[in-house]
Amino acid sequence: MNWRTAVLFVLLAVGLCLPSAASARVMQTGIADDAVLLNGGPEADDAVEQWAEMGVDMARIQIPWARVAPAPESATLPPGFAPQDPNDPNYNWSIVDAAMQRLARVGIRPILMLDGPPPLWASGNPSRGNPRYRPSGPAFANFAMAVARRYGASVDQYILWNEPNLPVWLQPQADCGKKHCTPVAPNVYRAMVRAAYPAIHAVDPVAQVLIGALAPAGGDLKSKNANIRPLEFLRALGCFDRTFRAVSTGGCRGFQPALADGIAYHPHSTRHAPSQPYEHPDNADLGSLKKLERLLDRLQRSHRLEGSSTPLPLWLDEYGYQTNPPDKLRGVSPGAQDRYLQQAAYIAWHDPRVVLFSQYLWKDEPAGDGRKYTGWQSGMHFADGTPKPALDHFDDPIWVDFNDKVAWGQVRPGTAHTVTIQRRLAGGASPWETLATVPTGPDGAWQIATPPVAFATYRAIAEDGTTTASLIAVPPGAASGGDDTGTSGDDANVARRAVGVVPGAAIPRSFAGFSMEYWAAPSYLGATRPNPIFGRLVQTLAAGGNGAPTIRIGGNSTDETWWNPGGLPRPPGITNDVTPAWLSVLRAWTAQTRTPMMLGLNLAMPDPGNSAAYAQAAFGAIPPGLLAAFEIGNEPDLYTQPRTFRVGARVISRGQRRPTGYAYPDYRNELAAMRAAIGATAPAAPLAAGGFASAAWEDNEDDILSQAGPRPLAFSAHTYAMHTCDRNPHRKAVSFAKALLGPSALAPPVARMAQLAAVASAHGSSFRVSEMNSANCGGVHGASDALASALWGTDALFAMADSGVRGVNFHTFTGAFYAPVDFGLRKGHFAAFVRPLFYAMLLFDRAGPKGARLLPVGPNPSTAPLKTWATIDPAGTRRVVVVNKSPVKARRLVLRVPGGAARGRVERLVGPSISATRGITLGGRGYGDATTDGKLRGKARSERVERRGGAFRVDVPPASAALVTIRRGR
Repeated sequence: MNWRTAVLFVLLAVGLCLPSAASARVMQTGIADDAVLLNGGPEADDAVEQWAEMGVDMARIQIPWARVAPAPESATLPPGFAPQDPNDPNYNWSIVDAAMQRLARVGIRPILMLDGPPPLWASGNPSRGNPRYRPSGPAFANFAMAVARRYGASVDQYILWNEPNLPVWLQPQADCGKKHCTPVAPNVYRAMVRAAYPAIHAVDPVAQVLIGALAPAGGDLKSKNANIRPLEFLRALGCFDRTFRAVSTGGCRGFQPALADGIAYHPHSTRHAPSQPYEHPDNADLGSLKKLERLLDRLQRSHRLEGSSTPLPLWLDEYGYQTNPPDKLRGVSPGAQDRYLQQAAYIAWHDPRVVLFSQYLWKDEPAGDGRKYTGWQSGMHFADGTPKPALDHFDDPIWVDFNDKVAWGQVRPGTAHTVTIQRRLAGGASPWETLATVPTGPDGAWQIATPPVAFATYRAIAEDGTTTASLIAVPPGAASGGDDTGTSGDDANVARRAVGVVPGAAIPRSFAGFSMEYWAAPSYLGATRPNPIFGRLVQTLAAGGNGAPTIRIGGNSTDETWWNPGGLPRPPGITNDVTPAWLSVLRAWTAQTRTPMMLGLNLAMPDPGNSAAYAQAAFGAIPPGLLAAFEIGNEPDLYTQPRTFRVGARVISRGQRRPTGYAYPDYRNELAAMRAAIGATAPAAPLAAGGFASAAWEDNEDDILSQAGPRPLAFSAHTYAMHTCDRNPHRKAVSFAKALLGPSALAPPVARMAQLAAVASAHGSSFRVSEMNSANCGGVHGASDALASALWGTDALFAMADSGVRGVNFHTFTGAFYAPVDFGLRKGHFAAFVRPLFYAMLLFDRAGPKGARLLPVGPNPSTAPLKTWATIDPAGTRRVVVVNKSPVKARRLVLRVPGGAARGRVERLVGPSISATRGITLGGRGYGDATTDGKLRGKARSERVERRGGAFRVDVPPASAALVTIRRGR
């Protein structure tokens, strides 16, 4: 029997072992975390026991070739070493043996990945000193044979290599000439596969040998070690070019196809929702599996890939979402990770080719120092062992599909169960209703047809009474989505937009507001009487008739402030007094300016009665209708984390307010005690809970708003576009300004806030972003106090209003770089320093006068550099705001406005550059370097624009915004 005949015999033998298409749908549940598994010890023992209890069927073990083979740094094979013999004493299998035994004790089946880097002596040219350079196919075959001989009795699947489309595992990726690069890694990998596949089957004939294990995304081949996109890699593996013409030169000369019993793949979705395909046609995440499968099928039909079955099944041996915290660059919120992993399990289960779906990482890898994020943080535990919300759903995922109108779930460990599916409509008083009682499949999966109810809560109860964690059904578009990188129909210089005709939600009154620290409030509102300069500025913002800006007094100083009417000594941790005299000034201010007020109540101080007394006094002092809410506590999710930072000459410290073990249940109890105390003294006072700094606790919003009480709670949250507390002091300001105008500064926070607003709405509550700004810890000079903040702020206000948020408060304090307005002395006189962010508030308020409603205008991708927003007022006047966030590219807007007049007016928000802190004007007017009276200065300027060819054409310079006003047409 010749070699080719022998290989075909093996392919047929393996094919007989695969499940038939008529088999019941069973998807194996897997996990991959070599840092936990291979490092061993009690942590690994505990982990695998939990994996077994949670229904893990298989665990992947990476066998690092250089770690088990001898002399990995030597350029020559050790004398006398027999690499195909696992019993050669030069091999060191101890870590793999321990991992295998650990899994065997709990009944989890291993899947082995034969992984690099290889020993230097197994590289294609050891003299280069690079072990990743063109690993030798024959050497890899010997290693594969040794692995199969040692572990074949306990193993059913082997994966050949890890992510060969990345240079960290295989080099070079390409061969580059002067004009273009040609893939090389696929040819090297094909040779490795053709050598190792028969070597494994020679000693383990019924095993399944899987190839691929590709990373889901790459880039353009512009260098020899650029990441190759996975579909480009697969075409090159089959010696096809991008047009599917066979290649017969270079590494494809004498082509023979790779051999496989299945395909391993890593369809990570990064920050996309699992259902959202990657945009590039050669990248493929979980939402793109059909694209991957079509290519594999074409390769098989063309005999550019030989498989033991048709079609080849998929083993998704890695899938995960990194979380923020800790990874602020690539992470999603822990709550989004939880929801996304459940949706991903639903998607994978419904693809009949998916045999295995594996969670990548049990525990986060270390995240670096905050400036550079290393490793992966996709675990179901943080690095310190604290569980993430996803852990609660791992053994019982549940998902509601609004498109197919089904509810799906799984009860693990996967055996036959009987489950009862229940639903509760939003609102804490709603009872659970049973939708169905159904048997599960052999892998514990169930599915029922049911019309989804937005923001209802779903759960399943197994026959033993075990209840799954619950899921809030969020309709498409109301949760965080993926990133748009462009808009169809645009070219390099022209953007085409159309204004809709059906108005959306009304812009809430007093939407754009201020937030300030207690100790800074006298500078803004007045120490002994109302501040007339700030009063005039507030009056200017309110000129459109949609309410004066809401003012929140809080921040870190909330939990350092107490009610002290008798002038008593301050207890530990208290630095600010609220007195009757202070409330008298606050009453005069609100009576004069009509600004709704939010006041922070100290939750950290163990004296709810003091905060309740303050609430009672303030409720009586503030004129009726102008108390928006008392916000209970400030960022309690950070109570265990002290922080000190410097803003100019000012040092700001937040102490550790609770011991390390403080968690959400503790906060929940304290919140209940505070509500009870306030209810006894000021039962009609409006209260807001939350005020969280991060996403870590926000997934408890439904629980918070479901708590019983005398009146509904409002909910609030805080967000900052950039996290710069530990920034590199040598980084240039302009780079922060560019980042502030980049896609990640706005789209992720808006998606997060939209989710919170939707849950609040389902409870009949309101949601406000009570603290927000461009960068935390006081901001960044040259970005937070520059034109970039005005452009970002304008876009942010509209995006938040569009997402259902009821209001936004830009945080400030005296001396902060991010202050919309600051106060101090100018040539010996008290003056206001109006910063660019104030112009964003002014532009937003001019675009949203009394009675204005949002009007669709699009396309308007969340991450596009050119953003467009529109409103319509009761008189039918349309106002379109255009924000060009590109610092270098001018754009021409071609704008269609159905129902509008033939002429319009354009007012511009401009400044010298994105990092300019001076020279900002709106409609030709501004406040200069300082103002002692709060009045706009300069001649008002606007431009006429006429409709031509059915559209208005407005040129928008780089780093500028425009307000286009068009009256109702006749």
